[in-house]
Amino acid sequence: MEKREVQISYRIVKAETKQFAIFPDKLKVGEELKINAQFNFAAKVEERSLACTATVNFMQSDQVVLVAQFVMIFVMPAETFVAFEVPEGWSVPVQFLRHLAMETSTTMRGVLLAKCEGTPVSGIILPTFNMGAVIKENFNIKRKDFVVDPTNLAQA
Repeated sequence: MEKREVQISYRIVKAETKQFAIFPDKLKVGEELKINAQFNFAAKVEERSLACTATVNFMQSDQVVLVAQFVMIFVMPAETFVAFEVPEGWSVPVQFLRHLAMETSTTMRGVLLAKCEGTPVSGIILPTFNMGAVIKENFNIKRKDFVVDPTNLAQA
């Protein structure tokens, strides 16, 4: 069976700050800040949803200045989710994952700007990321012992 091209569509159903802490006493003005960033994905097949979690740490001289974790949950219509189906389960294309990670980091940037406003770390801005260098492969979801028919799931 030949797969036809399907336009990937989704909607954001949740955006949540899971962790946020600043340590202004560790900040040394004028000293270089380093950032560690991680992007992780999770799925709920029965809901046709993907979660993208972004975790960032701003460091200075091996001291954490700011730590944050932010998650966004995206839900897709059945037609989109079915397009990801492979014999082993589902394989979400790397380009789509990069797009969701960019959506997540952009939203997180705004949240951090608002949360840091009026604090000694207000000048810290989450940079843009080269998602091509960060996310390098499809997200594969293994099929469970049961078969899920995404076309028969509750409307997203």
